[in-house]
Amino acid sequence: MTFLRVIRDTLETKGYKVDRSFQDFGTRFSGTESLQGKELRVDIVIRDDGFVERPKFYLPTFGNAVGILPHLDSYNNFCYSAPETLILDATRPGEAILLCRQIFLKELDKALSGRCSDEILDEFRFYWRGRSIATDIDSTYEGATSLHRWINEEYMVSLLTNNDRLKEFFANQHPREQGFKDYTTPAHVLKYSESAPFLKFQPDFRFLSDYLSWLKGFGGKLDDRVLEQMTSELGRSCPVFLNGTLGMYGLWPQGLPFKRKKGNEFKKPAVQKAAYQMFGSKIEVKRFFGRDIGDRYVYGRSLVRRATLEDKRICILGCGTIGSHLAKFSAQSGAGSGKNAELKLVDNQLHEPGNIGRHLLGHTALGISKSVALAKLLQGTYPGKNIQAVDRNAAEVFNGLGGYDLIIDATGDSTFSNGLNLFRKSQDQYPPVLFVWLEGLGAATQALLTLDNELACYRCLEPDFGERPRYSPLKAHKETYFESATCSDGAYIPYSVASSVMAAGLALEMMLDWAAGRPGKSLRTRLVDTDPQITKTVKDTSPSKHIRCPVCFPTS
Repeated sequence: MTFLRVIRDTLETKGYKVDRSFQDFGTRFSGTESLQGKELRVDIVIRDDGFVERPKFYLPTFGNAVGILPHLDSYNNFCYSAPETLILDATRPGEAILLCRQIFLKELDKALSGRCSDEILDEFRFYWRGRSIATDIDSTYEGATSLHRWINEEYMVSLLTNNDRLKEFFANQHPREQGFKDYTTPAHVLKYSESAPFLKFQPDFRFLSDYLSWLKGFGGKLDDRVLEQMTSELGRSCPVFLNGTLGMYGLWPQGLPFKRKKGNEFKKPAVQKAAYQMFGSKIEVKRFFGRDIGDRYVYGRSLVRRATLEDKRICILGCGTIGSHLAKFSAQSGAGSGKNAELKLVDNQLHEPGNIGRHLLGHTALGISKSVALAKLLQGTYPGKNIQAVDRNAAEVFNGLGGYDLIIDATGDSTFSNGLNLFRKSQDQYPPVLFVWLEGLGAATQALLTLDNELACYRCLEPDFGERPRYSPLKAHKETYFESATCSDGAYIPYSVASSVMAAGLALEMMLDWAAGRPGKSLRTRLVDTDPQITKTVKDTSPSKHIRCPVCFPTS
């Protein structure tokens, strides 16, 4: 039998029939389930012939009359399981659909019994059903702000912020040349501390009086404070946003149900407030919810239980194949965000066609300084960050880096690295330096964090030039292969972008450990080519100084 035939026959034993009035993509089965003394119509929709998409369960007649039902969205689709936690066997469709129904009924019974208060609070944004607004305002903030909207004939983009740099970024993304009109409205943010009153919210609230009655449950005269801010601007209403641990939720009354005659406008906010309160049962309210685009959320979400690079002053020397990817990874991990933070990129080489195959920059940056083009790219991708470009030879800036928290040598040039290492060791105080480079034809990558002066420096790894390095991951010590140089294009080592990205990933891993105060092993190795004829495993270690290192043990 076919996939859908098996499902049909199986569901018929549970009282479900095919609903042929359903015109959307897929097959709908309709039936009735008895739970908590209620007879509920349930629709099951199968959208493909192999459970590529999980079966959907709808409660089409449930409505909002009894308030919020946990896990039920605005389309009456009941979320009974996270997709990644439910694996269905398409070779046994009958058993699979019964498993889905069993889980659905268990979760629906729990929801109807009122045992899902925590779930309601966790999912409250989905029950609020308001328009989405991007915001970078912290959950602890209370005070004045501005609501910016860019509107054209097709859609509207909204931003709630006090950050001029972020506003400028959004404005540049939605220019007047594309038909966008820019509107700015004064707004206010008020904090809430309790979450229990959210359980009393009704999705069918429509008028100002509904919301003010609900807000009384928060205490602290929040209802009066909200109304006062809504009517603080004479002649118009202002949006007010409730801000706290459950998120940010906005209310914007759409004005009085009548127009005041010219010359008879409100003269005082208190009079306007009284009018809104009097006619609250006729004033409709628009709802909004905030989508957090703040640095702490955006860059910290992927680093749960790990430190980010926020609030750090970081300098990357070399914006080539390793440095360009590392700059992006660093920005994605919080670098350039926070108080006094900075991500400095140093390189004076121009971006050439030969770089494109393994560099973050593409054709649009050809002929431009790598550091300048890279900073511009990252600033345009991650707005609000302090990313600075220095269009100079990295060897010229050693003296100016004393105030940074961390320096990364991403040049991959051993001559440069030895020079930087020698300079660092000659200083009484200098930031820690993280060296990262590739071995062989990109067969492996290594990184060394020189944080502790009692451990090996960069030169300690190869105290005798020309001899095999102490911790080489290469099976045999061979001369590095270079493609021939020409007058217009210097010699280079051929390897794929995979090696560059792995090197940048290793460096980022060590940067995050350093930021967390747990730097771990100072020398780490990752193999790109695992062919045992080419590479060998080198365990992460913290090597000691080498007695023959001329930097750590200089001779007179």
